[in-house]
Amino acid sequence: MAIPGILKTLGLMTTSEAADTIGIHRNTIWNAIKQNHIRSRKIGNSIALRPKDVAKFRAKYLSGAVTTTSKRPKKKGRPRDSAAVRAAKAKAVKQAKAAKVEAAKLAKADRAEAKAAKAEATKVARAEAREAAKVVKKAAREAAKAEVRKAKGETTGVET
Repeated sequence: MAIPGILKTLGLMTTSEAADTIGIHRNTIWNAIKQNHIRSRKIGNSIALRPKDVAKFRAKYLSGAVTTTSKRPKKKGRPRDSAAVRAAKAKAVKQAKAAKVEAAKLAKADRAEAKAAKAEATKVARAEAREAAKVVKKAAREAAKAEVRKAKGETTGVET
């Protein structure tokens, strides 16, 4: 297991020391190592860098010839749609909503027609019931008159 003191005796640097020397963050050194801008060796659990390689990288980095950005991790989940696909989906959603609204309007109109038909049928049925009641009342009056005439005829002695 190598420790930084041993690396110094070998004339090597750790990633933290190299970052402090250049004046950048330690993760930038790690990114430079991953992108092969700085040569490194693993000694024990430590990453060893030669001062000569760090100096070369420092010159390139400060001149802007080298950039070290970590690669973006792949996005998890389903891939994103293109703008055209998103626009097509939005259009389809709008059309579906419009169709749903139209269906609701038709259903409402059908309910209104059904309600009107029911009201008309009720009106007709009530009129028929009134007519039937008139006929029944008239028949009852006629029967009552006949009874009265019959009773009068019996009291007067006139036979019909």
